[in-house]
Amino acid sequence: MKKALKWLDENFEVFFMSILMGAIALVMFLQCVMRYVFNSSLSWPEEMARYLFIYFVYFGVSYCVRHDTHLSVDLIPSFFPKFEKLHKLIGDVSIFIFSLVLAYGGVIKLQQLVHQTQLSPAMRIPMQFVYFAVELGFILTMIRVVQKYVVLIMDKAKEKALPDNH
Repeated sequence: MKKALKWLDENFEVFFMSILMGAIALVMFLQCVMRYVFNSSLSWPEEMARYLFIYFVYFGVSYCVRHDTHLSVDLIPSFFPKFEKLHKLIGDVSIFIFSLVLAYGGVIKLQQLVHQTQLSPAMRIPMQFVYFAVELGFILTMIRVVQKYVVLIMDKAKEKALPDNH
């Protein structure tokens, strides 16, 4: 069980991003075959690829937070190295607040869509499935920010608990 949780923690976003990218490639390949081999294109592949890509991007936001590879301005830590930890903390708090605001806005939009029953043009799927990507992505992002600091605090506690060998 512990091994499975560790794998899930390390590979959750990558697993789904791989599936999504594979599905995008497959759907677009199908569209190319239909268009150039059978001279008849389908109406839904571009829309499906777009929606899969939207989910891919929101999983990518969470992935970047997990691996600390999101965009950041590193001017302050470059000139003032002793403020690097504070800079990272401010950045992570900003990401958390931004994610919280967008997740909250996503909830409001999802509630509106549930009552409107808006359908996508080509595939005729309810649009709340598309907009759910915002919720999922930013909730995962908030979890990853919190996880980062829980792990950091636990590591610090372990360091203090170990006896000093000096």
